[in-house]
Amino acid sequence: MFSSRIRLASCAFLASILVTSSVGAQTVTDTIARIDSVFAWFDRTDSPGCICGVFRDQEMVFAKGYGMGNLELDVPLSPNSVIRVASLAKQFTAASVALLALKGQLDLDAEIHVYLPEMPDFGAPITVRQLIHHTSGIRDHFELISLVGWTDRDYYNNARLYRLLTQQKELNFPPGTRHLYSNSNYVLLAEIIERVTGQSLREFADSSIFGPLGMEHTQFDDDSREVVKNRVTGYQRRQGGGYERVVRSRDGYGDVGLLTTIRDLSFWDANFYHPQVGGAELLDLIRTPGVLANGDTLDYAFGLTLGSYRGLATEIITGSLGAFSSVQARVPTEQLTVGILCNIGNGTAGGLAPQVAEIYLASVLEPEPESLLERQTASIIDLPAADLQRFVGYYWDADNRVDRRIAMKEGVLVLGQMEAKLAPIDEHTFVVQDVPVYVELVFADNAQQLTMTQGGGTPSVMGRYEPAWPTEEQLDEYVGTYTSDEGLADLLVTREGESLMLHVLHREPEPLRPLMADRSSSTWLTISFDRSGSRLKGLTIDGGRILGVRFTKRD
Repeated sequence: MFSSRIRLASCAFLASILVTSSVGAQTVTDTIARIDSVFAWFDRTDSPGCICGVFRDQEMVFAKGYGMGNLELDVPLSPNSVIRVASLAKQFTAASVALLALKGQLDLDAEIHVYLPEMPDFGAPITVRQLIHHTSGIRDHFELISLVGWTDRDYYNNARLYRLLTQQKELNFPPGTRHLYSNSNYVLLAEIIERVTGQSLREFADSSIFGPLGMEHTQFDDDSREVVKNRVTGYQRRQGGGYERVVRSRDGYGDVGLLTTIRDLSFWDANFYHPQVGGAELLDLIRTPGVLANGDTLDYAFGLTLGSYRGLATEIITGSLGAFSSVQARVPTEQLTVGILCNIGNGTAGGLAPQVAEIYLASVLEPEPESLLERQTASIIDLPAADLQRFVGYYWDADNRVDRRIAMKEGVLVLGQMEAKLAPIDEHTFVVQDVPVYVELVFADNAQQLTMTQGGGTPSVMGRYEPAWPTEEQLDEYVGTYTSDEGLADLLVTREGESLMLHVLHREPEPLRPLMADRSSSTWLTISFDRSGSRLKGLTIDGGRILGVRFTKRD
């Protein structure tokens, strides 16, 4: 039983006790030193940092904090620190739905109006299962609230988010046809759980998961005013040096909003090998990946991503929101999991987990693949500038509604506003240099089409276009106020000389860069001006996880 687990205050001593009996003291010392080196940058008293935990054979074999949990009070991070874990919360929301489904209290394939009658009719049914797998087409609320005008200091909770989602008129895509991550799906799942059970998600998860597993310091954080012992403060880098606190003003949960400790996560991880909650049926269900309407199987299951690393199957959950970054990376065949919880954002945790896992799994991993640097440089060839010049131009991704610009700089092709350098590996294929992921671009023979693939992701196919610069008359025509009937704030387009400026409530105005006829872009949105015949009637916004958001121009 989990209550019989060894719980010791000294994480280094804990690691020694649990490992020494099988591998010897010197190996344990070496292992700890190697993990320490991974987190060396954070191991200081003037910086936030990370907590690392390693769970193996259903025990926590290593746990240690690096850096500070509170810089003002000089409180270091430790295995007892209670920290927000961003989207790691989704696995528990999904598991709660799965438990209800196994008990017959909820139908995964039921249309969501069965449980949420206030949601609009989008013209096609959306199922609970599609919410779980992010195939519903429902827009992401984090991007919607930027258009509402809410800032980090505006208070909102699940009730306000739900009202916003009930005001939406359209979807990103027809349900079941695509996978596009949307936090709104898990806000809706939290609402469904509460309506089915008559309990809050916090209460249901406490009684059904956290309590039975002995996760005494884990809870859905639905009250930001609540005093929670050992709670970690979140930080971000301040411009000019140092750090500043990230002040949270939301009580949203289901998609995020979970407080936990690295010790508590080890109890949940052990449930994957000897399930105390849900039995084998639960494990089978939450490991079931989504399937699109065309039959394609996704790598996303119930809040976790199924994959592989150097020949070993993996189950990975990551989270990044504001000041907090987290990852839980499981290798089931080796009964090994690495958990990393950080109180500094920018996705810090995800890149550290493989480095820790390799310390334990070196003997069973397949040979290390060609390094990123080697892949970026091994096959590079020389092409004359005249051959490169024909690829210079603008390319449009109609599916994701984003543009890419290829330019020439100092005899080298560069990509986008960041001017990432492109190196040729044959006459039509290029790799992006100096980025932390392998990105490949393949041009068609006539240079009228570009296919770009990042890592092992889905290729993005783009067609070439020629920019259409607005006339004086069109610039004046675009100027005005645009209003939404989906609960969003008005947008304002103004003109400054030959440039258009986009004004979004509580954001700095941004210049719009012309793309093609009646289409421009800012740093985070693509704007398409809509016409009825020759008359301008409004605009449509596309950006990341929100597509097809329409605004009408006021007379």
